[in-house]
Order: sequence, then C-alpha cells, then structure tokens
Amino acid sequence: MVRVFLIGFMGCGKSFKAKLIAEKLAWTFVDLDGFIEEREKMTIPDLFRRKGEVAFRRMEYDALRALANRRNIIVATGGGTPCTGGNMDWILDNGTSFYIRVPAKELAGRLKGQQHKRPLLDGISSTELYPAVRQLLEVREPYYLRADHIIPEGPECVDSICRVIRSGRSI
Repeated sequence: MVRVFLIGFMGCGKSFKAKLIAEKLAWTFVDLDGFIEEREKMTIPDLFRRKGEVAFRRMEYDALRALANRRNIIVATGGGTPCTGGNMDWILDNGTSFYIRVPAKELAGRLKGQQHKRPLLDGISSTELYPAVRQLLEVREPYYLRADHIIPEGPECVDSICRVIRSGRSI
C-alpha cells in the first residue's frame, strides 16, 4: 500500500499517464489540480487570476498533504508542485516519485495554443513559447531530478512505471 507521485513539467502527460497506471493497477487516480478545483469550486486559471500564485501554491501545499493517509493512489501533481513549500521533500518522504522527462522543445510544441489554459504561460505568444518553457524548465528541473525514478516520456513510459511499482523497488 503506497502513494505514487508523477511529477514533471506541464504538458508532459502526468494526468493522462497517472490515469492509465491507476487503471492497470486497480488503484485510485488523483489529479492534484482537479482535487484543488473541486475543493475551491474554481478552475486553476481562475484561482491564479482571482487569488494569485502565492495563494494557489498554499492550496497546492494543503491539497498534497490532505493525501497523507490515502493508500494505493497514483497522484498527478501540478508542474510547479515539487518546486515550492518543501513539497518535493514531502513527496520523497511520503511515496515514490517518477519524473516524466520531456525535452523543452517537445513540451513547447505540446503546449502551443494552450497558453491561455496555463497561468504561467498565459499571454506568451507562440514565438516566445519555446524560450519561456526552456527557461521555466531550467528552474524546475533540479526539483524534478530529485525524483526516485526518472522516466523518459515515450510509448513505454506507463508500462515502465507499472513494472517498477509491481517490483516494489524503492517503494
């Protein structure tokens, strides 16, 4: 009975992959952003606009810790979750983490046209997107690299994570 956290930059596929992994293992899937949206009755972009990033990061901190007693869950964190409030230390102490690693150029391609849905990218033009993603990834990646497992995104990603979980390595 464990908690597994998928971490990584926005657009790396954390929520999609966490849902697939939860289905394969018959565990519970928790999307941390969705959990916060349910608690606050507001979307993440609205929370950023109305309450600001500092307030949102506090909600994220509280939501993460609200999962402390849950078992057999796969949690898709927000892209910034591991980078604030000692959250990465908490994740490492309270479960097993997987960093889904995707190059900045590919992330920018995935995020193109979705900037308005991503508060930290809102207002950034398509031509400015890659440099913005690269710069933010450079800031965040030291946190992500602390994960128990670093998994390159690709067709084998979900199966690789499931194999590690089933084997019990570092869990």
